[in-house]
Amino acid sequence: MKTKTDGTTRPLPPGWQWKKLGIVSQIINGSTPSTNAPEYWDGDILWATPTDIGKLSTIEIFDTERKITKAGLDSCSATMLPAGAVLLTSRAPVGNLAIAGNPLCTNQGFKSFVPNGGVDNRYLFFVLQHYVPAFQKVSHGNTFTEITKEMLQDFYLPMPLDLKEQRKIADHIEAQVAEAQRLSQAAKKQVEALHSLISALHREIFTSSEAKNWSIQPLSELIKSGPSNGIFKSPEYFGKGNRLVNVSDLYLGLEVNQVRLGRVDANADEQERYLVCEGDVFFCRSSLKFEGVGKCCYIAKTEEPTLFECHVIRVRPDTEKIRPDYLAFYFQAGDARKYILRAAKLGTMTTINHDDVRGFPVPIPSLEVQKTVVEMVIQKSEQILALQAKAEQQLEAINALRHAILQEAFGGFVAPVED
Repeated sequence: MKTKTDGTTRPLPPGWQWKKLGIVSQIINGSTPSTNAPEYWDGDILWATPTDIGKLSTIEIFDTERKITKAGLDSCSATMLPAGAVLLTSRAPVGNLAIAGNPLCTNQGFKSFVPNGGVDNRYLFFVLQHYVPAFQKVSHGNTFTEITKEMLQDFYLPMPLDLKEQRKIADHIEAQVAEAQRLSQAAKKQVEALHSLISALHREIFTSSEAKNWSIQPLSELIKSGPSNGIFKSPEYFGKGNRLVNVSDLYLGLEVNQVRLGRVDANADEQERYLVCEGDVFFCRSSLKFEGVGKCCYIAKTEEPTLFECHVIRVRPDTEKIRPDYLAFYFQAGDARKYILRAAKLGTMTTINHDDVRGFPVPIPSLEVQKTVVEMVIQKSEQILALQAKAEQQLEAINALRHAILQEAFGGFVAPVED
């Protein structure tokens, strides 16, 4: 074996060695019992999905949303993991991590690690977290990118041979991450408080005495085209080409922020099929977070040709019946959000489908009243949204701090390569 160097690397400290992940831990796949067999479900065995991991605010998982029976466990290839096992989501998305606080099993969206006696599970958690970008880079797939057991077995990790040193490093990182988590939670509460002001404005408008007289129509009667899903491309096509409306762009206010958009390299047919027009309204079709599905935004103008991605649903409003900005605002809070979340389907990702979107009920005042509503929203929410954007930026900076903490501990080490 030899080690690559690029002039920015550092050697392993004394007493450290490169160890293959498949040597320092047992790697275990997950599985799902048949959902058509009621006797396999609602038991007392914890059964984790990537959605459970996405909801965590600590590094440990003690409970799961769904549970299976002993019969369900025996019916599939799921394996009971001991408390202390390290869980890695291997698809949708690749890279979320947790430590099992109680014995549990997982669905097929995981690769889990039971460390051997010479490895501290918290050290393994943090070093794996550092290498998540590397896992994401080598993952592949069509519907979802995925990292396989075979890829992970030969993945090299830098490890102190002394278990006490591993624990000391883990303690240091955990203390720093805990402080970053405290700051993150404070920033999230600020974002939530600002969002509650938007919800209060929503209630003020849509529960008024005037609103009680507005007709209710299904969204299908108010659009010219759609619903339709956006473009799907593998990772190597991103970062260049046309601007792209992504799921993350639906979380930041009423209107799509053109400056924040990513890019995708698309062919001529794709550019025509998925081209965004001014006034298009977008819904988040699928999200790892339950509260993320159905997030809504509209695009006021397109500064250059822009497409939308596969986890986004587009509708094109009939502007003789409804204003795009009014439609987007209605679906941001209140009863509209409740309807969306009731319609959502739980799974590896929480989703809504085209039939759900077509059936969304919308209160319809006159276009003049819609205009008045939007003007009121803009006037009252401009300051709120500015504060919300600032809080989101603070949250991004705090999340970047976690990367810096791991980089300090593990950055610059270059794994050996086979001769």
